[in-house]
Amino acid sequence: MRLKVALIVGDNHTPFCGVKNYAYSLAEALAEREVSAHVVTASDWSAKGAFGFARQLRKENYDIVHLQYPSIGYRGSLVPHFLGLMKVADVSVVTVHEYSALPRLQRMSTHLFRGTARRVIFCSQYERSLYDRQMGNLGAPQTVIPIGSNVHAATTDGSRNTTVVYFGQIRPRKGIEQFIELARTSLESQRQFSFHIVGSAPAAHQQYLRDLQQSSAGGIRWSIDLAFDDVSEIMAHAFAAYLPFPDGVSERRGSMLAALTNGLPVLSTIGEATPPEMLPLFLPTNNSDEALCLLDELVADPERHAGLCAASRIYAAARYTWSAIAARHVLAYQEVLRVPQSERLSTQPQ
Repeated sequence: MRLKVALIVGDNHTPFCGVKNYAYSLAEALAEREVSAHVVTASDWSAKGAFGFARQLRKENYDIVHLQYPSIGYRGSLVPHFLGLMKVADVSVVTVHEYSALPRLQRMSTHLFRGTARRVIFCSQYERSLYDRQMGNLGAPQTVIPIGSNVHAATTDGSRNTTVVYFGQIRPRKGIEQFIELARTSLESQRQFSFHIVGSAPAAHQQYLRDLQQSSAGGIRWSIDLAFDDVSEIMAHAFAAYLPFPDGVSERRGSMLAALTNGLPVLSTIGEATPPEMLPLFLPTNNSDEALCLLDELVADPERHAGLCAASRIYAAARYTWSAIAARHVLAYQEVLRVPQSERLSTQPQ
């Protein structure tokens, strides 16, 4: 039985949607398991446009319609919430991304999926437990499947330099100001480190990017809108990543996964969403001064630095590879379709 799956996103054109990038990576990994996965979107998410989109989906005869929520393009539409009731496929599944970061009203709206989807997927146990605080585990069964890194491991494993990197979307409340402060302090004290900010800025935050560049230390290198292969090469040769998330590091942070995948020690804040098993991989820090001290310690202890690099790669390879993530999706699809055990697709790559 070959499954045909529609991965629904809000807008298939924006280059700044991490959820859309996630959907394409998942589709590629599912193809290795003989699952025909297609990333699709509606041209119009109004109630009127929904009927045409529903007809389009029915015409394609998908086994599974798998909604990715939220995603740039849905805006305030409730059409995604009711897609599962429109008989567009045999089964409707939804992945709720970053539930903890959603505004209150949008959080409330996601509870509609309890009655309109056959399964709700979360990207971490913390997100699932937060969701269940509202209404318990009523409604559709829930599954936890972690996200993977859109930045794959570099094909080369060269020597490490002394660069400290920041990677991610450039917008407020990402901790970038603390990274800039770290660079300024390090450069003023003539430390050996160099600093590199790698990322992209949505259209709404282009002025914010320009303001940061103008006010930042002169020794910071900026790389905007690089291809993911180029990002992985930068990370594979860097010394460490400083990712001072205001709410702490967690499994929903794609930039953190990219760093671990490429064997980087990560300096970051710890929050309630940080899984305990990840703590040995991180160097916890509350501010840029602490971060600079930790970097100095890593330079003075090459063995510890090498150990953290190796541990990061091993942990990421065991949990965040797209191969493993696709396998868990295949299992979830088979379960909601009630495919007999004897007819189920193998979760191993073909």
